[in-house]
Amino acid sequence: MGIVHYESALPLAILGRTDRALELCEAGLAHLRDTGERQIYASTLTVQGLILWLAGRREETTAPLHQALEAVAEIGEVLVAALCCPGLAWHAAHSGRHVRAAWPLGYADGARRLAGDPVAMLPKLLQERDRVRQAVQEALGDEEFDHRRALGARMSGTEILQAVRTDADVPVPHQRTASRQAPRTATGELTPREREVAQLEAQGPSNREVAERLVISKRTADTHVERILAKLGVTSRTQIAEALRPWSVFRKSCRAATLLSKHAPATPTYAEKPRSAYGPSAKSAAPAGPGQQAGDRRPVSRTGRTFR
Repeated sequence: MGIVHYESALPLAILGRTDRALELCEAGLAHLRDTGERQIYASTLTVQGLILWLAGRREETTAPLHQALEAVAEIGEVLVAALCCPGLAWHAAHSGRHVRAAWPLGYADGARRLAGDPVAMLPKLLQERDRVRQAVQEALGDEEFDHRRALGARMSGTEILQAVRTDADVPVPHQRTASRQAPRTATGELTPREREVAQLEAQGPSNREVAERLVISKRTADTHVERILAKLGVTSRTQIAEALRPWSVFRKSCRAATLLSKHAPATPTYAEKPRSAYGPSAKSAAPAGPGQQAGDRRPVSRTGRTFR
């Protein structure tokens, strides 16, 4: 039920029906609030924050995004956190805090590589992301922007949450042990083939069945799965679907929004008037000739006789 609410809300917002979209978010949150479910609850809060931004309600954006980060901190959901960060960066840039905007952009850039970029399918969000990125880069200069963004890309979700809680412009990463650093260096972008394998694995087939469907050897499929597990930070094949779930749902919602926006009726540039409103036509305006009555359209000869 909760998924239905926020999946439906985003397409409506893209089509300009932000009030109805926000109503759906509120309904979904009311349903989920006391259930203990964190992933869908956080996803709904994230979508609510992005919709508030699209609606121009800038100062209301950060509250649901902060709540979403708090919720995903309980389950370690990286992808939902990555969706929160662009909205936080937009608000920081809007407030003139360009340093604070740079590292959330970096974190989002790094985390979304796990499963593609659903924002790219939504022109409004993509334009806003690119606009803010350019503004922050111009304000900081290329060198500092790249440094701050790289800092964000190396941060963990816990560090992001801590920096948001303290309202820090310059976050201080926690000291990490070698054991914590290793998974982070293993984490990277899924290749197109790995993404394809991960999507099939999420449906539950064995590695051999995946290999047969992709026409590759089982050994190659096994290697892909090992790399996918390392990059997603999970330990078993059964966890792949859960790791990709929030992103897959968001991508589905984005696709729906894109299709709806393409088939939405075009807004007329002017209101058509009935023909009579433009006055009589050229034919009706012409005076009747000799031997004709008004409105008679039959031809008349030079002698004035009407042809029958």
